[in-house]
Amino acid sequence: MVNQGIINWVRSQQALGRSLDAIRQGLLMQGYRPQEIEEALRALVPQESKPKGLTLDFKDYRLWLIIAGIVVVLGILVWYFFFRGGTVPPVQTTEETLSLEINDMPDQINEGDSLTFSVMLISDNKDKEYPLKLQTGVTSESGRSFSSLTSEESTTLKAEEPIQKSIGTTKLPGGTYGVFASATYQGETFTVNKTFEVATLNKSSITPLKNDTALLSCQTGCDDHNKCTKDSCTNNQCVFEPQTPCCGNFICETGENNVTCPEDCKIVVIIANKTSDSDLIMMAVKKANVSAQQSLQMCALIQNQYNRDVCYGNAVIAAPSAAKLAFCNSIVDQTRKDYCYSAIATKTINVCDKISDTLLKESCNMQISIKKN
Repeated sequence: MVNQGIINWVRSQQALGRSLDAIRQGLLMQGYRPQEIEEALRALVPQESKPKGLTLDFKDYRLWLIIAGIVVVLGILVWYFFFRGGTVPPVQTTEETLSLEINDMPDQINEGDSLTFSVMLISDNKDKEYPLKLQTGVTSESGRSFSSLTSEESTTLKAEEPIQKSIGTTKLPGGTYGVFASATYQGETFTVNKTFEVATLNKSSITPLKNDTALLSCQTGCDDHNKCTKDSCTNNQCVFEPQTPCCGNFICETGENNVTCPEDCKIVVIIANKTSDSDLIMMAVKKANVSAQQSLQMCALIQNQYNRDVCYGNAVIAAPSAAKLAFCNSIVDQTRKDYCYSAIATKTINVCDKISDTLLKESCNMQISIKKN
């Protein structure tokens, strides 16, 4: 039976312009057997088929009537426009340009306040009603949207007639965030974004999030905004259970690969290198537990920045505790670096303050406060 996971990965690589040889080599490096690789590749090759031409049955008098009708119509058009001086009427286009605006929104709100704003449709046709699917929500400074703060509705809007929206932000700590409005009309989607600040209140007047987060009552909500934890309520206290593997934390963990989690395990194939980046990454991961310094040096040999960051992020898992921070510090991409800090954070290696993303930093401190060691 053909492995559908291989087929999906091959298609994604073909979309990036990879050759079949490079794809085949990549699959072999992932541990797939040559036989199942060839079966999947053969399944992707379209079967040769002869183009089916139109077979005309000239004995069918109806076909001759259709051809004769077309000839007559063409003759009339030629006579009218060339001999009578006729003009072709202009083509009426129905293409519309639609966009959204966010207005009446404050630049700053206090922690716990609701965010109010208006959404307005912009169109040249001010009398037409547009049935839309409208989505609004809040994103972090890095662009991650919060599912708990996102809403969607089907509505009908007219141009320049704003509708009022309100989003509760009680779970957001102080920091910079974005609000977005996205509308879909006849298969086309258009989006607008706007930033705002959440001002931190006097900590003596509110329940602190850091250090005391393990004692958070379930009434305040247990969403730590971290996709890699399972949030629950036990004995009226929030519990945040780490989930491993976690697709989306930018670390290619055991049980993940380019097919099951390309977001974490994707590697840009560099054909020109004698030793591929994939080989260097595998060697660096194997060497990390024995010699962290040699592992770091192997990752540094990778010229492609994306692959080099992948190398550091994968090797940090196998590295000894004392060397983990050096791997995270070597990562260039800030989002990947933040997730690396979050993954290695313990009470003895508290690097949560190095995280730039506000919500991920709060989530990291939540995890530290409930870890036993």
